Amino acid sequence: MIPTRYTRVTTKSIDNEIRYTRVTTKSIDNDTRYTRVTTKSIDNDSRYTRVTTKSIDNNSRYTRVTTKSIDNDTRYTRVTTKSIDNDSRYTRVTTKSIDNDTRYTRVTTKSIDNDTRYTRVTTKSIDNEIRYTRVTTKSIDNDNRYTRVTTKSIDNGVRYT
Repeated sequence: MIPTRYTRVTTKSIDNEIRYTRVTTKSIDNDTRYTRVTTKSIDNDSRYTRVTTKSIDNNSRYTRVTTKSIDNDTRYTRVTTKSIDNDSRYTRVTTKSIDNDTRYTRVTTKSIDNDTRYTRVTTKSIDNEIRYTRVTTKSIDNDNRYTRVTTKSIDNGVRYT
């Protein structure tokens, strides 16, 4: 059986608008190197987009999931990069509202032994004011070398540090 190098499946509606598109590239050992799934609405707005790149050992090197609204606003975005041993080197999760306000952002960097070197959690309100911020740096033996917890009020005053 000849392996599938490239496969494209497209379904169109009456007004020549692409409702669903899937593009898949496979290697000889049925490994998905690149997969893209896109759903578009009538006004060419991407409602859901997923892009995945995998290595030979089925390890996700890069994954991006995006959901957009009618006014091209990114509601949810996740970017993940993993190493060979399934260790998350970088993780970012962002949720945005209609006025491009970052509601939740998390950035995590881990070392080989699953040690959290740097963690930042930020929640912002509508007026771009930081409600809660936590920054943590740990050493190899899980010792908290540096920890900072900050809560700010509406008038940018530090209530607790």
